[in-house]
Amino acid sequence: MSEELGTAPLTVPGVDPEKLLEYIGKLDGVSYTVISREGLPVYIKGEISKEEAEAVAALGEEALRRLEDSFGKLGGGRVTKLSVDVAQGRLYVSRLDGGVIIYRAIPRLADLLSEVIERLREQRPVKCQNCGHDLTLETYKCPRCGKTVPFIARECPHCGANIDIKRCPSCGVPIHSDGTLAKPPKAPIILGYIASIAMFAVGGAAMAINPTALPAGIASIVGGAIIAGGTYLISKRI
Repeated sequence: MSEELGTAPLTVPGVDPEKLLEYIGKLDGVSYTVISREGLPVYIKGEISKEEAEAVAALGEEALRRLEDSFGKLGGGRVTKLSVDVAQGRLYVSRLDGGVIIYRAIPRLADLLSEVIERLREQRPVKCQNCGHDLTLETYKCPRCGKTVPFIARECPHCGANIDIKRCPSCGVPIHSDGTLAKPPKAPIILGYIASIAMFAVGGAAMAINPTALPAGIASIVGGAIIAGGTYLISKRI
């Protein structure tokens, strides 16, 4: 279920609640999400009733307020996120300027969601270093378990697979989860150039020593050129 309730819409700089809920709805491992303001639910999505959403909204904002009060007495700053254990499991609460978002999700996914929300709230998007595409609200399907997870995940929160290197959904260039370009390993490139040089040398030597070996020498040189070209393309990640 996804629904906007009758209270006044939540306006948050850098955060579109509807886009955020749409993004969370694509992820595997989230039971429900509630966005609230002043203790009242504004948006709800997932397996939760309006009555339950009202209770969750009040609990989330009250938990943040009490923790901030405690930190304030100790000289602490503003609390932006926390987790709360309830009978149905663990709830995660993140602050939005003007409200909060509460969600029930598996722990490792909850950490990733918290990072996404913080980046949106602070307007620190993750972008592809090659084309500038905003990756913050992009998703990725884990090749091992098939679960849909946040694009920014370095490891799958479900099966633990290493998914740090992916292709940008816009330009297709291999990038890391933080948007930086994924550089190819140096060893294969060096070996590729060595192999191409060796084939050039063998071909040239064969033709110089034995003129009848001209076809084989040319084939060796052409093969070396192909290897060199392929190695160059790999090094540029084309």
